[in-house]
Amino acid sequence: MKSMARKTSISFAGLTLIAGVLAAGTGLALAGETKVTLSGTQEVPPVQTSASGSGTITINDDKSVSGSVTISGASRITSAKSLSGDVSITDTQTDGSIEASSVSGSISLSRARARGADLGSISGDVVVHDVECDRADLHSFSGNVEYAGSFTKNGRYDMKSHSGDVRLAVAGSTGFEVEATTFSGSVRSDLQLQRMEAERASDRMRRRSIRGTYGDGSAVVQITTFSGSVVLGKR
Repeated sequence: MKSMARKTSISFAGLTLIAGVLAAGTGLALAGETKVTLSGTQEVPPVQTSASGSGTITINDDKSVSGSVTISGASRITSAKSLSGDVSITDTQTDGSIEASSVSGSISLSRARARGADLGSISGDVVVHDVECDRADLHSFSGNVEYAGSFTKNGRYDMKSHSGDVRLAVAGSTGFEVEATTFSGSVRSDLQLQRMEAERASDRMRRRSIRGTYGDGSAVVQITTFSGSVVLGKR
């Protein structure tokens, strides 16, 4: 079992290390773009795997550094971070949780299976498609948040944005209880919610919200945005 695990996993610490070295040495580095790739043959010892990782690190004329990270097919990834670039994770399965963050880039997680997902950006979008997890915390300050896919029974999913929109596109048969709230935007549901409660714009300091149950109500979905809008629908 240990030998099989080695052949199907890959570590992505090298991408973070190289990015850190370039960032620390920007006083000596020339402006330009550097591409970093990582495969199983670069592991110590080398492993056979379809997993791959890549990063693009850009040193600007003013010596500032920006970079993006792309990971595909990894089986033991725990976190991926970028200061001012996008982070994209696809075709990934792990027994633990996946964490991804960026200050000014977008976060994308698709076709993945994990125990949990903690994804956040300050000014970029957070997009999740076809992910199977028991817990998800998706948050952005000024970007949009989008979740398209199914839920697991007894799962909990929190989606928050301060000034961006939040969109939920439901797939699968697992139902959920949902509470969606915005303070200066709008809330629209194209789902047939049971026991739905809605607050008008004039209620509770102009807060708009919808609360209801979809299907068997076995999962919990909490959606909050301050000045953005909320849209609930089917995929």
